[in-house]
Amino acid sequence: MPPRPASLLVVLIVGLAAVACTRPRSWVLMQPPEVADESYPRGYRLVPTAPIAEWRSVAAFGTEAACDAARKKDVDDSIDHARVEHGKDAKYELGVRRAVNAVCVTRERK
Repeated sequence: MPPRPASLLVVLIVGLAAVACTRPRSWVLMQPPEVADESYPRGYRLVPTAPIAEWRSVAAFGTEAACDAARKKDVDDSIDHARVEHGKDAKYELGVRRAVNAVCVTRERK
């Protein structure tokens, strides 16, 4: 008895999913763009709703966990630095706001 078309479709979908899951991926730490805006702290407003293609790549990592650890460290380091430089106004510093709004995104390796 020949295979039924529905069975072939299921085999094809499962096979494609397996290939997609085995493609090497990297994780990229991205920061949103900013625009000059005098009504915002230090004269800049972040645009976290901008398309990800407009975000700035900070660093690439082999795993999501490594990217997230770097993101958290960047937040802590930027806050510590800003507190030394600016005291209680540290939260307004552009570097702190960039770090807090950063995200890890995945991309396929070529």
